[in-house]
Amino acid sequence: MIAFFCFIHTKNKWLHYTSRPIWLLLLLLLVACSGSDRHLVVVKNDKPVDLSRLEEVRKHLNGFWVPEDARDEFWKENILWWSFHKDSNYALEYFLPYNDEIKRTETVPIHTDPIHIEPMRRNGQTYLARVGLGGSDTVQLELLTRTKCVIGGYTYRRHKGYAFLQPK
Repeated sequence: MIAFFCFIHTKNKWLHYTSRPIWLLLLLLLVACSGSDRHLVVVKNDKPVDLSRLEEVRKHLNGFWVPEDARDEFWKENILWWSFHKDSNYALEYFLPYNDEIKRTETVPIHTDPIHIEPMRRNGQTYLARVGLGGSDTVQLELLTRTKCVIGGYTYRRHKGYAFLQPK
């Protein structure tokens, strides 16, 4: 670790090691500058999906999502997974932990009961009906692109998620 923070003094041609507070500051700066969005999906020409076509809505909602303003500890460690079955109109919603061990072992612990999600049209608007053990609700789907969706006023961004859980 010390060799990483070793500098050559140009005038005297001798090695100079930084003091501990300096390299801690450099390390913190490096961590702070690393992109928190590195796990988000980015595409060119991210156009809105026609919300009246429910099959397209299901296709584009399928996958992993996180709230755009994911600042609390739960969302820093977990992702939302909507898994639409190819032969049905509904998806199962899970909250999954996101870490390197799961990527390595390809085993995901699921600690929540699934919630059934179904896009539907009512009065010219598209809604998501959510039904689970804790109750049910219907929330308007306001915007959907390949990388972003706005549901009930909350913005979600597409997350890369786990490759082994991606639909084939």
